[in-house]
Amino acid sequence: MNPSCPVCKRLNPAGLRFCFRCGAPVRAVVASSGLSRTQWLILGGAAVFLVVVVGISETLKTLSTKEALEAKSNPSRTAPAKTSPSATASTSPKTAFSSGETSPALDNEAAISSFRRKIMSLPESERMVLSIEGTPVKGVVRIQVSNLWFSFAPYQKRQLTQMFANAWSAELRGEPSILHIYDVTGREIAGTKAFGGVWVEEE
Repeated sequence: MNPSCPVCKRLNPAGLRFCFRCGAPVRAVVASSGLSRTQWLILGGAAVFLVVVVGISETLKTLSTKEALEAKSNPSRTAPAKTSPSATASTSPKTAFSSGETSPALDNEAAISSFRRKIMSLPESERMVLSIEGTPVKGVVRIQVSNLWFSFAPYQKRQLTQMFANAWSAELRGEPSILHIYDVTGREIAGTKAFGGVWVEEE
């Protein structure tokens, strides 16, 4: 950095302590401290991560509070229906849902729709989540994420995966739940483990 003279304002060659024009002591020009493009991308990714994490956390809290209030106001909804052994034995697989109950496939679609609506309503989710789809297997959901995912640190990816998994499990209300996360090429990069917990590609 070329030092500038505080008296005549002239720039001097690097290494000089006195201005070669007027002889006054010179000072170095302070370089700009602007952030590089990579640093801006990292900061932007961190901001999106915080917004999504906070949003999912608040959604889970709201779900838990709502379910608790519903259970308190209507205890009969949470109590299992009593059926006689003879009635249970006489129920065939073909007529298991003929009494007004919905089939597992319909329950799964409803859970996926609710899960998709809640996740996509979070701030910045449209920048990261490309799609949320179900599979023919009940309790399994697939999330495709954008390249913004790769701006997060491994521990941040793990936290997001865990929060997605918790939100999906809450939708199924105790039923077995499986979560797969894919990148834009269709490669699986994170998800839930078979015996509990989550995994991410870089760990």
